[in-house]
Amino acid sequence: MLSLNDKLINYAKLIVNNGINLQDGQTLYINSTIECEDFTSIVVEEAYKIGAKYVHVNWISNKCKRARYIYSKKEYLEEYPKFLVDCINGADEINAAYLSITVPNPDALKGIDSERLSIESKASNLALKKHSKFILNSIASWCVVNVPSPTWASKVFPNLPIDEALNKLYDIVLSAVRADNDNAVEAWKIHTNTLLNRTTKLNNLKIKTMYYKSPTIDLSVDLPEGAIWQGGSEKNAQGIEFIANIPTEEIFTTPYRTGVNGWLKNTKPFNYRGSLIENFTLHFKDGKVVDFTCEDNYDLLKRLIETDEGSSYLGEIALVPNSSPINQSGVIFNSTLFDENASCHFAFGSCYATTIKNGENMTDEELKNAGGNVSLVHEDFMVGSEDLNITAETFEGKIVEIFKDGEFVI
Repeated sequence: MLSLNDKLINYAKLIVNNGINLQDGQTLYINSTIECEDFTSIVVEEAYKIGAKYVHVNWISNKCKRARYIYSKKEYLEEYPKFLVDCINGADEINAAYLSITVPNPDALKGIDSERLSIESKASNLALKKHSKFILNSIASWCVVNVPSPTWASKVFPNLPIDEALNKLYDIVLSAVRADNDNAVEAWKIHTNTLLNRTTKLNNLKIKTMYYKSPTIDLSVDLPEGAIWQGGSEKNAQGIEFIANIPTEEIFTTPYRTGVNGWLKNTKPFNYRGSLIENFTLHFKDGKVVDFTCEDNYDLLKRLIETDEGSSYLGEIALVPNSSPINQSGVIFNSTLFDENASCHFAFGSCYATTIKNGENMTDEELKNAGGNVSLVHEDFMVGSEDLNITAETFEGKIVEIFKDGEFVI
């Protein structure tokens, strides 16, 4: 049986080799919360072992972020430091790979004025728009991972002693990322091939419209004629294969920007910028959110939807079976990365340009004309359930069952 340290080393190796697929002589840019220092240092060591030219770690402190949100003047929140923009744009210019290592903490910014959160979010998204295109267009390799901590464990298992809660969370997380496997690299190859085979089946169907039905959703979603389903791994602009999310259980594409009609309710909490948004209903007409209700953090959801023109439209639809091992754990993680891989989901805001034929070579206006959405934001929220049924109509007029009672039937 592998020890916890062995599993963490496996996890780090998977991230560096399978996730970002770091190349010899390449620079690695890491955003990491301070609570992840021990694990991040393991990742850094593995990166240098396989030939990283330089590893830069940008440390993030939720306590420091709270201080800025509470005490900074609003006009200062409207500015994102140019030297930080120059730093990350410089990393883009040398073909750096990007890794985010975070500890989910849905209470990190609890109680902060939603207006101040929105002002800072919009400023940073606008300042880093050029870099965001590198990520959304998969020009660079990138990967997002989570690491257990006492804070996260106490939120997920509030009724357990902290040591027991942390050990349980480690077991679930390291199993979900397949780091508890003696041959984790091979296990990931098998898993990603399964996802890639599903994308091939869906791409061959040439779907025109998806119809979602359950007690919590009644929605029709058109797809652009050039929509591309993706899942498992993908390739960056240099042809290097990488896995953007570890874990990943989803296959995804883009909806037609103005082709979403109907309503839905979220089925899992939505962790947005350190605050939970729960129990909301969205109504769509011609792609746009035209009405919504929300029991928890209404103002924050409103500001997200109103960030810019594109934030009230959808930029991603993703399919995850109810039998996903993450979902079968029965745990609500309050982490978008884990909860989105336990449930079908959508995303507010920008699409991934690579999910539209030749989209990565299009201007924003061309992407919109092709049916994609453009926005400063891209935020996933969950809609899957055990009674979700999805049928599809192809461009040839054929009706195909995709999901029955929360499971793939193709």
